[in-house]
Amino acid sequence: MIDLNVDCLILGCTHYPLLYETIQGTVGTRMQLLDSALWTAKEAQDILTALDTLGPKGTKGLESSRFAVTDLTPQFEELTKAFLGTPLPNIEKITLEDLIRS
Repeated sequence: MIDLNVDCLILGCTHYPLLYETIQGTVGTRMQLLDSALWTAKEAQDILTALDTLGPKGTKGLESSRFAVTDLTPQFEELTKAFLGTPLPNIEKITLEDLIRS
């Protein structure tokens, strides 16, 4: 990509932001990186705000949240603890069929 003079790279997968610094270090200032996770979170915040469903500040945050995953592994739990500094409470393994029904 550097040889092709690409000037912007969109990090389009959820785990790419974990490699942001490594990728930026590799491409240097020749290429701008766009973190799709950041923009996805911003869009979700805007939608929740517009729907007036964004929780008020000062709520219990993680403690009052529900987390649904389709594949609950020990590695997932370890990674979330490493990123957040605390284990995630209320993790529930669900199937895609469960999502369709709800």
